Amino acid sequence: MATSAVAVTTLPGAPGSFTVTPSSSDATRLDATFTVPSGAATISGYKYRLNSGSWTSLSPSISNGSGSFSLTGLTANTSYTVDLLATKATGDGTSASTSASTLPAAPASPVASAVAGDGTALSVAFTAPSGTVTKYQFSTDNGSNW
Repeated sequence: MATSAVAVTTLPGAPGSFTVTPSSSDATRLDATFTVPSGAATISGYKYRLNSGSWTSLSPSISNGSGSFSLTGLTANTSYTVDLLATKATGDGTSASTSASTLPAAPASPVASAVAGDGTALSVAFTAPSGTVTKYQFSTDNGSNW
């Protein structure tokens, strides 16, 4: 009776605790964090995709079992589904998925067209920027106080 050896390949598990949040400083960026999946010793890289598109290789920052990366150049005020998986020489692992939206872009500054004052009050006429504006602020000391 003949015998043969069978090699069993284990692929990486899905990244854990995968979260994506909008950047507070850039309306076209999402920031992601995750825990490194099982089989970390043999992981050779990571891939991500947006909205079920094509997979793209990724080199996240990894420290103490946690990873992070940023997705830049996105469209402001847009929802994204982000999938993430670990890879190794024998194949791709299971993906983790989450969704987030980028923030709305900040409106442009209003353009002052006339300023008038009488020593006790100041009146400023301006052209409002396009888009949704929820409030206006002003400064009389070059932006030190609003």
